[in-house]
Amino acid sequence: MMPLRRCSTWPCFAAAQRCAAWLLVLAFARPCSGQVVATPMLRPGQNFGQNLQVANGPRGAVTYLYNFNGSLVTLPASPQGAGYSPQSGLQLSINIDWPGQYGYRPVDLTVRTAKPTTQEQRITVRFNAGDYSSKGRSIEVEDSFLFPRGATTASGRILVPQYQDWYMLGWRVWIDGRPDDFLAVKDASGFQLGPGATNMGVILAGTTVTQTSAYQVALQGAYSGSAVSVKPMALAELPVDWLEYSTLDVVIIPAAELITLVERHREQATGLLRWVRAGGNLWVTEAGQDWRRLATIDEALDSPAAADAPKAAEPEGADSPEALQRELAARGWRRPPTNERASEPTEAALLLSGFETGQSALALLPKIVSAPLAEAIGSYFRPPPGRHFLVRGYGLGAITAFRTGLGGSFNPAGNPLFVSLNQTLLQPRISWATRHGNQPNGFNPDFNKLLIADVGVAPVGMFQILITLFVVGIGPLNYWLLRRRNKLPMLLFTVPAAAVATTAVLFAYGLFADGFGVKVRARTLTLLDQRAGEAASWGRLSYYAGISPRGGLKIPRSQAMYPMYPEWAVGYRTWTRNLQPLRELVWANDQQLTRGWLASRTPTQYQAVSAGASNRKLELRVTARGLRVVNRLGVDVTHLAVEDHQGRVYWCENLPVDQGQLVPETDWDKVNVQIRRLFTENLPEAPVGADSGYTGAGFDFTASQSIMEGRLGAINSALVRSWGKGRYIAFTQQAIGIDLGVDGADEQASFHVVEGRW
Repeated sequence: MMPLRRCSTWPCFAAAQRCAAWLLVLAFARPCSGQVVATPMLRPGQNFGQNLQVANGPRGAVTYLYNFNGSLVTLPASPQGAGYSPQSGLQLSINIDWPGQYGYRPVDLTVRTAKPTTQEQRITVRFNAGDYSSKGRSIEVEDSFLFPRGATTASGRILVPQYQDWYMLGWRVWIDGRPDDFLAVKDASGFQLGPGATNMGVILAGTTVTQTSAYQVALQGAYSGSAVSVKPMALAELPVDWLEYSTLDVVIIPAAELITLVERHREQATGLLRWVRAGGNLWVTEAGQDWRRLATIDEALDSPAAADAPKAAEPEGADSPEALQRELAARGWRRPPTNERASEPTEAALLLSGFETGQSALALLPKIVSAPLAEAIGSYFRPPPGRHFLVRGYGLGAITAFRTGLGGSFNPAGNPLFVSLNQTLLQPRISWATRHGNQPNGFNPDFNKLLIADVGVAPVGMFQILITLFVVGIGPLNYWLLRRRNKLPMLLFTVPAAAVATTAVLFAYGLFADGFGVKVRARTLTLLDQRAGEAASWGRLSYYAGISPRGGLKIPRSQAMYPMYPEWAVGYRTWTRNLQPLRELVWANDQQLTRGWLASRTPTQYQAVSAGASNRKLELRVTARGLRVVNRLGVDVTHLAVEDHQGRVYWCENLPVDQGQLVPETDWDKVNVQIRRLFTENLPEAPVGADSGYTGAGFDFTASQSIMEGRLGAINSALVRSWGKGRYIAFTQQAIGIDLGVDGADEQASFHVVEGRW
């Protein structure tokens, strides 16, 4: 009976054990604050209400919290709220809220823990983003930061180059080299960042709540039909790295706050002004009805215009409109014209550069007619002092000053302020793609105009020689030899063997003719302010690599890189091509562009922009026998034109590094001839037989229309009679502000220009 009793009770006992085990699991799995529960029913894309989203992770489905626009993501999370990783005890928040289209987008990372850490930890994050065609992997960037010992919160920021719309994001996290899969996401979707989401990126710096509201309404009203993304920021929150501004189009700040920024937040002011030097737009509001705050602004910025402006007291009548206009002009402020040529790149550069363009017809009037009549005619044609805003150049950028704020009526008839903005040089500068002459997710019509000669092309001449020898050898010669030896059936073997050998020879010739190294053709412009120790540089870099460098490209942290594509890479079926291959960037002491940036045997071009401190200079000293010049630029100078502080002009050639010359004074017209010859010999042109590019009307995003080419055109303009006292134009063998990224690159047919102040 005992065996029978045991057999009948054992199933009940086993069932009771299973029930107890399930009760224990449910009891310990009961959700509580700060704890994440694994839910087997989660599916990617499933939405749990307003703030919870599900995506794929390394270990299956993961959930994360996000705000209303998806710009802030926090994980791990559950329907009960945010928690902490069971592996590392950390929580990760990612904020991608930043205005703009293209550029280096800041991605803010915040790591939290429930209790203070007992030791320092290194947090490494690899962030990827892209559109649906690339499955969120067009760019992948890695950076790291420290979580201090004893802290509960640590923050870091990754700068991620954005060249297209971002619809999908992903990231992986390592804690002291160990991956934490509970903080990782493979393909979070539902985002939209970039050119498809906005047409204008703006930061409002130091504005009050009232000003912020009014300025946002003003911008939306002035650019109706175009999406404007606006981000208000306190002065202390502004970035210190100019690259973080690179996605923006405009920074707006009240005049009083700009002075405060320079005086109390020097690092933030330096980052902002470097971005302006590199081509940005700074709008200063509430400069005063009489523009008197502009003098204080110039002094606060320690600008060249302030240094050059006369310091003597104004004579009697200084409060008159004419005297005010003279004072503003002496400080570099101009009222931009509203004619149809005002938005041309060279015309805009001439106005912002401060170059003297010779005597105008108004200046010649007193020599032609009587003084009263000349004054009457001049007062009629002379543009009045700026009623609404004035502009002045700052490096390659523009500073715009407004008498008041940006409020008011916003229909074209009722708001001459914004009507003027849309009809002056400021209008094309507001667009990122127009300002750069490039759209990183589209083709550039000027791509073929900066190709490297005689590389990457089919060896037509060698092919003609080989095919002629092949036809002669495989035809009558081969037949005659085999017939003579009575081996005509061997034709079945000799013909294909000769074809294979000819193809191999042609392939080998093409391979060795182009070489295995990296060839570069560059066209750069550097604005060097020796007095401030600052430089801003733009460049176009055209690469051809026989074999792609193993380590990729390495460029300084202060240099931005934007791809440029030819028309043949885009075609008319853009939806069938992925223009953005996976590019990898690792932030270290420099930018390590490790993968996807430079393909073998493929013409590749980038637009490069950099800004930062510089100790490079020319040592210039006027003597009784001429101008003493010593080259401290770090590169050889091939040609140099100098205008001293008394307006005398000098010209010299072949000035090696750390060498000096005594240069005699010369004539301005002779210098002009030499300058024009150099520019003519280095015009970007398509190679013979190559397509010169897109010629359709109304295409705005061409490299020849960028602000760099506009400034080069202004330097070479026939209208210019003086670049300004204390300036020089140098032509160098290598760039001084743009890094090619490859050691030992073979630079060919490059053109480097330096515009300096001393």
